[in-house]
Amino acid sequence: MGKPKLLCTVCDKPRCAWGLCRSCYRKARRRGELLPVRNDQSAFWNRVDKSGGPDSCWPMSGALDRDGYASFANVRAPRYAWILVYGEAPNGSVLHLCDNPTCVNPAHLQDGTQMENIHQMIDRNRSHRGSKHYVTKLSEEQVREIRMYMSDPYIGLAKAVADMYGVSRDTVYFIATRRTWAWLD
Repeated sequence: MGKPKLLCTVCDKPRCAWGLCRSCYRKARRRGELLPVRNDQSAFWNRVDKSGGPDSCWPMSGALDRDGYASFANVRAPRYAWILVYGEAPNGSVLHLCDNPTCVNPAHLQDGTQMENIHQMIDRNRSHRGSKHYVTKLSEEQVREIRMYMSDPYIGLAKAVADMYGVSRDTVYFIATRRTWAWLD
């Protein structure tokens, strides 16, 4: 006789995490219903450096994802800190006031929408657009040169300019008509 199987509190299937089976766990996670349990709080805050005081950034130690965020219990650390202090974010996103992705100081976090988060990213020059984007073939200076050449855009010239820069005729035409790179002066 082996150990008794622990069952999901919702559907009585064998459980895997948070007292739930795999499918109930996924559903609860999608709906944002999984709030941190009390004993996880100390494990979370033990990984945070609060030595700078209450007004400074509190970086969380540990591995970072490709965007520079630490995570805890499969949740990004700033969101986890927000949930511990305030509960679930009403507008869905947790925004940084300090622009430091490792910071989990609740005083540096605010509730916001995804659109506000995107605008904040663009305003603070953290987006990967222009020459920062990994697939771009042109620099900002080359785009300005193309616009200078194409001040009177017509298809014949677009082909010649495209050959000069090693891009397609459509790319040159879209740059000249500001369908792409519209944000660049």
